Amino acid sequence: MAHSILEISEDARIWGHRTLQQLEHAESGDGLYCPDFSDPADPIWAVFVAQEIEEEWTRWESNTNPAFCSSMERLLQKLAYWLRQSMQRRDEDDEVAALKRLVAVQSATALYLKVRTSQHAKTDGALLQVAFASGHQTAITMGVDLLLQQPPDAWTSASLALSPLLQYREWDLDSVFPRILESSNPSILASALDIANHLVAQKRVDEHPCQTKAPELTVLLGGIAQRLGLLEENPSKFGDTPEAIQRILFDSVSLCVSLCHTMSLIGDEKCVGKLMQASELKHRRIRTEAAFALAKLNQEHGTTMLLEMAQDPAVRIRVLAYADELGFLDRIDEKHRSVLAVAESQLAQWLAQVEQMGLPPTKIELLEQRTLSWPGFEAPQECFVFRFGYEMHDGEFSNVGFAGPVAKAFSLDLGNVPLDDAFSMFAGWDIEHPEAYETIANRLAVAESRLMDEWRVVLELEHFDSVEPAFFAHFFEQNVLVGYGVREGRSQAIAFDGHDLIVPTYLPSNQDALWLTYYLWRGREFFKTFA
Repeated sequence: MAHSILEISEDARIWGHRTLQQLEHAESGDGLYCPDFSDPADPIWAVFVAQEIEEEWTRWESNTNPAFCSSMERLLQKLAYWLRQSMQRRDEDDEVAALKRLVAVQSATALYLKVRTSQHAKTDGALLQVAFASGHQTAITMGVDLLLQQPPDAWTSASLALSPLLQYREWDLDSVFPRILESSNPSILASALDIANHLVAQKRVDEHPCQTKAPELTVLLGGIAQRLGLLEENPSKFGDTPEAIQRILFDSVSLCVSLCHTMSLIGDEKCVGKLMQASELKHRRIRTEAAFALAKLNQEHGTTMLLEMAQDPAVRIRVLAYADELGFLDRIDEKHRSVLAVAESQLAQWLAQVEQMGLPPTKIELLEQRTLSWPGFEAPQECFVFRFGYEMHDGEFSNVGFAGPVAKAFSLDLGNVPLDDAFSMFAGWDIEHPEAYETIANRLAVAESRLMDEWRVVLELEHFDSVEPAFFAHFFEQNVLVGYGVREGRSQAIAFDGHDLIVPTYLPSNQDALWLTYYLWRGREFFKTFA
C-alpha cells in the first residue's frame, strides 16, 4: 500500500488490499467479473486505495477492456463518495479531523488530474467535488484553482464539482467569488452564477457575489446573445458535426440563462439593452429568463412577453411562477392557469429535456383526466393522460404521456393501450419501495427458483408451448414471474403471480414491453389496494 501521513491500521490495510485485488481480478479477467467494492469501516481508508491507483495510473489507464473500464469507473465513483464521507466531521479544533480532510482532498485532486484527460473522465467531477465538500478555505481555493487552470471537459462535471456550495452554509465566499468568474469555460461560469444566484435567493448574502463584475457580465451577456443569434441563423458555422454544434448550443444557452437570472438579481438597468437582445432569440427558455429580468427591472416589454408566453406549454409553469412573483398572475388567462394547463406544461417540459425528446411537442391533447390514489401521496391526485405529437418532414410521430404527480412517457408507443392499462403502467413505474424489487431468473434463491419452476410448469400446461422467465419480482408480500410466453411460434411478454396472468397482446415482444408488462401488473395491484 502507498505511504500516508496517517497511520495505516491492519484493518485498513486488509480492506485496501482486497479492494485492489478485486480491481486486478477485473483487469485480468474474461470481462464477466463485476466486482462489488465493499464499503470500508472508516471512509478515510479510501485514501490508501486512491494513492495506490494514482501512483499506478499509467498501468491502469492502458486497459481498454469495456468490463474493466466499467469496474474502474465504479471504483473511482466510490472512492470519491468515501472521501466525501470522511469529511463529515467538521470540528475545526480537532487536528486529526482537519488532517483527514486535507489528506482526502489531496488524494481526490491528485486522482482528478490523472482522470480528467483519460477514458474515465466521466468520474472527474465526483473527484473534484471532494475539495468543495470539505468546506475548508484552503481546499476550496485549491478546487477553484483547478477549475480555472485545468477544468473538466464535461458540463456536468463542473456543476457536480461545485454542487456542495449549494448544500453547505459554512464556507468562505471570498475563496470563490469573484475569482471564479475569471474562467472562460461556459460550464464553470454558469454553475458559479447559479450558486451566486442561489445565495441571493436564500438571503444568505447582503450583496450579490457578482455585483462588482456586473459590467463585465453585461458585456458577456451581449456576446453570448449575439453568438446564439448567429447560431440560430447558420449552425454549420459553429461545427462540423451535430454533436459539436449541440455542445456549443448547450453551453451558450445554459450560460445565457444564468446571466439573465444574474442580471435580474443584480438589478443594474445598464443591462436592459443586452436583455432586450436576448429576448429576441428563438430559444424559449432564454426568452423567458430575459423577459423575467426585464419585468423585474420595470420594463413593460418583459411583462408583455411573459403574458404572451403563458400560452406556450413548454414554458408555462415557469412563466406562471414568475408572474406570481412579480404580482400579475391574475392578468394571465384562467385557461392557462388551470390544473389541466399546468399538467400539459409539465409533460411538455419533460419531453423538451435533452435526455428525452429534446424539444417540446408540436401538439398535445388530453385523452383522460382522473382523480386517483398515487404512489407516494396520501391524498388522491389529479392524473392526466395526453396524446402528444411531433410534426416531421416525413410524417408525424406521436405517443401517449402522463402528467400530474410526475411527468413521463415511455419509448414504446402506447397509442393502442387501453386507458385503464395506461394509468396502471405509469403508476406501476412510479412505485419506489425497499419491498419492491426484482431478481434476474438465474440468480434466485432456492425457494424462489423452485416456485418459479412450478409456475412455469402451470403456464406451459395451460397457456403456452414454452415460457422463458426473465426475472422474478418481489412486491411487498407478493411475487410475480415476468418473462416471455411462446405460443404457436409467437413470443409475448407476460406477468404471472400464481393467480392472475397478464398478456398484453397490444405490446410487441421486446425488453421494453417486458418492463411495461411488469409495471402494468404493479399498477393494477396498487390500484386494487388503494382505489
